[in-house]
Amino acid sequence: RSVFPKEYDPTRKVPKAIVEKMLYNANYAPTHGKTFPWRFIVFSDSALEALAKYESKVYIEKTPADKFLQAKYDKIQKNKRLAS
Repeated sequence: RSVFPKEYDPTRKVPKAIVEKMLYNANYAPTHGKTFPWRFIVFSDSALEALAKYESKVYIEKTPADKFLQAKYDKIQKNKRLAS
């Protein structure tokens, strides 16, 4: 089932124990060509904020002025901040 950022509840945080269990179980998911292991990076709190700023900055730097969409820029920042 897909869950999209607009459906996130910013008042609820996923407990660390659940994240750790999800990551543990995800290691057993099949990979392309069965090339194990998976690698994951978890962002939270100030790191999540830094990621939102970084992605916004990259969008500005890599997007030609005539293709820049303010709504997309705002969405990049908003969606990252909604994740827990």
